[in-house]
Amino acid sequence: MPCAGNDVIKKNLFTIDESDHVIIMFSGYDRITLGVDQKYLTEMARQKKLTFNDIQNLKNGRCNFFRTNKPLTTFIKSEPDDHMAIYSNFHMMYNLVENMYDCQNYLQAKGISYTFCLWQGMYNDLSELRAINQPKIDLDDYEGFKSNKIFKKVYDSIDRDKFLQPLDKGIWEHLLSDKKLVLAQNKWDLHPSSLCHFDYFTKYMKPILDDKFQTFKDIHELESKAVRFSQYYADLDKSQLESVFHSRAGLWTNDSWDQAKDFYFKAWGK
Repeated sequence: MPCAGNDVIKKNLFTIDESDHVIIMFSGYDRITLGVDQKYLTEMARQKKLTFNDIQNLKNGRCNFFRTNKPLTTFIKSEPDDHMAIYSNFHMMYNLVENMYDCQNYLQAKGISYTFCLWQGMYNDLSELRAINQPKIDLDDYEGFKSNKIFKKVYDSIDRDKFLQPLDKGIWEHLLSDKKLVLAQNKWDLHPSSLCHFDYFTKYMKPILDDKFQTFKDIHELESKAVRFSQYYADLDKSQLESVFHSRAGLWTNDSWDQAKDFYFKAWGK
């Protein structure tokens, strides 16, 4: 589900009453959701702060986690823009650990077995994206973290044993640890490649699932597709990527339809 932050993940988890096993990969703490309605969209359009395409994108059901059409009500992802001063790493980090704690408590209360993991190491400072040399937040030195009794209580209550890796590592760090995964990565789009997801799944998740379900041994075809798709995607330039992203967002034109068809046919070798 594009744009899903951790509060969105938690809200969707609350719809699950029973399951054999739940695996959650928590998103970055910088993904903040805001509620908007038709009144907001009308006012933004009147002030010319939103283009027609922006409004259509907000109405796209794949870019928010629930909405009603009468009146339009949606929750959208918001990023700090020119008002960075009002955003707090402490507040966003607290929201992350609280969402983890809520998910943990819900799954335990329902008696559902579960595993957690992370998209990026928890201590990465996402207010400044640098890819390889990501700045870190030192909880022992950063004002507010260890000295805040509420944060400390929630943070210390997280069950570390339920995570696939230590809290300072996620699928992004897994990508950087393997040359073959780095070479398969698109330099414009820093979301881990299909090959990286496949490699992470087989190393960390599959052993857990193999203990619970009938083992699916023949995954070579899936690996081959992940390799081909990643190699193709890695070679796309920035303008080609923007066309793909617009297509995913539902902003279709005749040209983008043709580009999308070419994209998928070439990627899967058909």
